[in-house]
Amino acid sequence: MSKPVSDTDLSGTGISAETGATPFKERRIIIVGGGCSGISAAKLLAERRVYRVTVLEAGDRLGGKAETYWHDGTAHDLATCYLAWGYGTAFRWLREKGMRVGRIQRPVVLLKGDDRRIVSLSDYASGVGIASKMRALPQAVRYIFLWFRFAIAEANNSTSARAAVDLAMPFSDWCRLKRLPVIERVGARALVTAGYGYLEALPTLHCLRWLKPSILFAGLATQVYEVVGGIGNLWNALALDLDVRLNHEVARIETMPDGPVVTTRCGKAFACDDVIIAVPLSQSAKLLGPDVGLAQFAASMRSHKYATLLFRTDRPIFASHHESVGLEKHLGSETLGKTLAIRRTAAKTPHAACNESDNDRIYVSYHLQGTHSLDDLESYLREDIKWLGGHVEAVLLRRSFDYMQTYDQPAIRANIATRIQDIQGRQGIWLSTASSSFEAIENIIDRNEEIVAEMAVRYGRFRTLAAIRLRLLRLSRLMKMVSFLPRLVLAGTNRSREPAGSRENSVARNQ
Repeated sequence: MSKPVSDTDLSGTGISAETGATPFKERRIIIVGGGCSGISAAKLLAERRVYRVTVLEAGDRLGGKAETYWHDGTAHDLATCYLAWGYGTAFRWLREKGMRVGRIQRPVVLLKGDDRRIVSLSDYASGVGIASKMRALPQAVRYIFLWFRFAIAEANNSTSARAAVDLAMPFSDWCRLKRLPVIERVGARALVTAGYGYLEALPTLHCLRWLKPSILFAGLATQVYEVVGGIGNLWNALALDLDVRLNHEVARIETMPDGPVVTTRCGKAFACDDVIIAVPLSQSAKLLGPDVGLAQFAASMRSHKYATLLFRTDRPIFASHHESVGLEKHLGSETLGKTLAIRRTAAKTPHAACNESDNDRIYVSYHLQGTHSLDDLESYLREDIKWLGGHVEAVLLRRSFDYMQTYDQPAIRANIATRIQDIQGRQGIWLSTASSSFEAIENIIDRNEEIVAEMAVRYGRFRTLAAIRLRLLRLSRLMKMVSFLPRLVLAGTNRSREPAGSRENSVARNQ
């Protein structure tokens, strides 16, 4: 397993711990935060080979919420876990590092009613039978049209005041306004059980950022993958080629005429040309002075506690051919703290099955924590497992995260997303992380690709070409959203022809 680069182990980076000397003499970039956002930004900048990049991470591990826990020789992803079709850059990095993925073949299902009736995601969303699917098709087409209209406006930083009012609505209200009950049910299963929040509270802006056509396609065609060895290992592997300083908590960031200066708690100062802040906006505002203007944005942010529990049961609690189950009775905010979903974390691939002795009895549960303690959540979990006919033998690990930063409704109506974009790069400060995109790997990498492209427009030697490249980057993302249509047909054909035992492979060639 790859290990993260520490302050005293910078082999392979070309940078010394004391001086930061490198062969490159162009812009010096400091990245605050070693989560998915910080490491992906550093990797993208390093690929340009015209920047000297250092990542400062406060903790002793990388990856942030993409945490992998090892038990009995098998990796268990706790929060961030899946890569879906469309995560092109992440798949490219996996190929470069020689890492493998396993395609998730077991379906995601929902348990309805007291009789625990098993319902597939598509049947839950649209109803059972071909006639129901055909009636749902116009809603899917209408949603894709509305999504493209939103995406084009956001890419051009031109969201209208009228559209901003709609984007501030809770997603459940927006779906009802647009007459999209099928999409609302998809959101209930996809957004709520993933810990993003309840639909009656989540602003539509954030939901549209994640529920792209490609994500809907990935779920429909089972184009979802897990990293063999755990997704946390990806960030450790990428860090081996970077200058990453663990246990370097940043105390303050000062904007100076010659560029920002980043000072850590232990008193080390890093002068640079630019800072990419890859920690939540609420934390960023505390590091910067009032002249940068982040405090007003931070005051508009909300987040919630999200918890995962890794546990072992006395028997398999759902059929081995299912990937995960959601509990419909807990999808509403009145059941805050109760178990939203239970996911099998091991034995997804032949590789994992050979290395896990009790693979059918280890699961991860997901909870929106609110004000409940982890002890409360464990008690709720035991009740739910008993309801499913099993017994919790042991809780192996409990984790709680500050998760899913969202803007409040007045800020969205005031077009806060456009205003945040307008201050990017001001005084050498750039904002990354889910605060400016969404709490998902693809969104975070997309945001960082735009930051790197915007830096080229601002600082590069061929700025006109860089500006064209930025426009093409945004256009290519929109085109990718429609390229799933022929892939949907091919996926169904290939799946029927794929031989048993071929589910685990090096990263799929079509990514």
